[in-house]
Amino acid sequence: PEQRSAVLDTKSEDFKKYAATLRGKTSQYRRLKASLGAARAEVGVLQRTRAILEGEARAVGAALEGAEAQRGIAGYSQAQAGLEKVSEAKAAIDEAKGATLEDISKVVEAINEEIRARKHRLAPQIKELRSRRGQFQTVEADYLEAKQAYDAAAVGAASDLAK
Repeated sequence: PEQRSAVLDTKSEDFKKYAATLRGKTSQYRRLKASLGAARAEVGVLQRTRAILEGEARAVGAALEGAEAQRGIAGYSQAQAGLEKVSEAKAAIDEAKGATLEDISKVVEAINEEIRARKHRLAPQIKELRSRRGQFQTVEADYLEAKQAYDAAAVGAASDLAK
């Protein structure tokens, strides 16, 4: 009998906890359902407001077209809207061109930096080359002078032998 009452007590406690959880979830469901209903009502109001404003915009547009036609400048607002779209597109293109030019400038700067680095690295070799060129010119001049003397002597010797 004591075991049975302990089992019943745990079952009734578990049931009470379950019932309390269920009541909490039910109240949360009702709150969320009310919130959803309010949001749906707000969506309806906003859709109706949008429809009204679009209708008024069409009416104002028609009145504007009528006023333009009356003053002899029919299509002015449409032309102005078109010009604004073209202007926006041009601004976007100009911005893209500016970005492209910046990229190209960065590449050119990197190339110039590489050229400066190579010139700096090759400067001692270039200096040595200039020095060697000067030496070469001196040696070549001496060679040509000696060759000219040899050729003159060879021609003189050949003419002496021919006599």
